[in-house]
Amino acid sequence: MRRIIFLVFLGVIYLSGKTQESKLTLIPVYEKTFEDTIVDVIFDTVTVTLEEAKAMGWKEEAFSEEEKAKGESQIFYERVVVLKKGKKKEVLFYGSNGKIKKSKLTGDYAEVVISQNERYIGITTPTKWYRGEHESRFEMYDVDGNLLWQMEGLGTGPYIPSPDGRLAVGEPSIEVENAPIEIWNKKGLVKKIEKEFSGFWLSFSQDGTYMGIGIPLDYDTPKGKLIVFDKGLKTLEEDTTLAIFGDVDGGQYISFSSRKKYIVYPVIYGGIKILDLFNKSSSYINFTSKGRGNSKFYFDKNDQHLLVGYADGTCCLINLKGGEKQWEYIVNRKSRGTILTDENLNNVLIAVYPNEFCFLNSKGNVIMIQKIENINFPYIPKLNMSSDKSKIILLSKQKSVKCFKLKRR
Repeated sequence: MRRIIFLVFLGVIYLSGKTQESKLTLIPVYEKTFEDTIVDVIFDTVTVTLEEAKAMGWKEEAFSEEEKAKGESQIFYERVVVLKKGKKKEVLFYGSNGKIKKSKLTGDYAEVVISQNERYIGITTPTKWYRGEHESRFEMYDVDGNLLWQMEGLGTGPYIPSPDGRLAVGEPSIEVENAPIEIWNKKGLVKKIEKEFSGFWLSFSQDGTYMGIGIPLDYDTPKGKLIVFDKGLKTLEEDTTLAIFGDVDGGQYISFSSRKKYIVYPVIYGGIKILDLFNKSSSYINFTSKGRGNSKFYFDKNDQHLLVGYADGTCCLINLKGGEKQWEYIVNRKSRGTILTDENLNNVLIAVYPNEFCFLNSKGNVIMIQKIENINFPYIPKLNMSSDKSKIILLSKQKSVKCFKLKRR
């Protein structure tokens, strides 16, 4: 394993005209390096004994005094790792002991897509790629590496798996400008959605019963309309009054709330639209957008608040009942970032490319800013936080997984 050198670069932070002491720091506690480039990864947590954790590579600093007294700790492990192997991909399925239990080597030029709830993996492998004939085989796997169903005769895709493993959604060819959106299940093609331009936006509710698709209406802007489907693929809502705004292949632009009451997406110019699916009403909230790509939306578990994050790490908390911003944190430089939060939106972690972390409390106040030496996020950072809020794990470009413990000073 490759070791890292860690540096706390900032002991104090400047906030609202006041100098405040940073209350948190990040301590490196785990690293795993692969020989091949990591394309994607699914992180999961497991509670193990301290001896088992150390055998998996975890350092003594990872454990709190309470965990040491109990003799066990909650740790991360790489449940699924997708590696680039020349023209192929290799999908590794791990057990909670950190050992590989299954593997899948794809065919040439295959695309591997993880569902938005990280429970299913869709593999689209070209079977014909000449003389205008573009066909692929689609395979749906669960997170344990079990093949659930497969289908021949799809287009080049890649096809995106739904959160319940029922559907695969994609385009028959990315090279055809007006290629329709195709929706497949294990019995075959179930629906086509015609459109004029290539690309589309897609999101599901977390249980997979609702699906939101954005269709580009103007390739140069870009902008588009939104269609919401129920489980039977009947149209629940169609919105053409305001246009979806953003690159079709960057970020999760459409998001359903925890209880499926709301659906939210960014619109021109620099705002977001919130649709109430039950009451057929909507609201528009202006927001300080810093660029397109990597937009993220987090609802709390009771659908009362919404955390919005934009491409550079700028974010704000919105009260859905009153439609008002409770706080806003702005990143004042051009960069790429992503946000992560817990189910109650009380802890907000911002990872800014290439190697900076910012941690906010429930009021949007900064309680930590820190750069990590010898780390480099992918262009769009990927990370996760343990349920006890004590550890952060991330994918470090290009071949390493690294975990840090959040420690109070």
